[in-house]
Amino acid sequence: MPVPSEQVSLARNALNRAVSAGATQYAPLQMKTAQDKSALMDQALGEKNFVQAKELAEQIQADSALAERMARTAKLQNELKAAQNGIQVLKQEMLQAPDAGLMPATPVAN
Repeated sequence: MPVPSEQVSLARNALNRAVSAGATQYAPLQMKTAQDKSALMDQALGEKNFVQAKELAEQIQADSALAERMARTAKLQNELKAAQNGIQVLKQEMLQAPDAGLMPATPVAN
């Protein structure tokens, strides 16, 4: 079997995308799994066990994609929570000063 260069490249790219997405922080178990498999893939490549390297590369792609999606989901959930908190603060401010936004503008004297 030839060197699975394309699969290895795709696996490394997927791993890098997951890291960039914050998977190390937001999906640490999935990220560690992908990183551990990456080390095994490198070892298999060094031993010229290209069948195992290809299988690991495919697994790394899947594990990294999962970690990336989990990280992006966690970030979006945090943004949503922050937006909801902001809305709640605005609602409370409006309830405390209900007439503040309804007052007509005072004409400016010349």
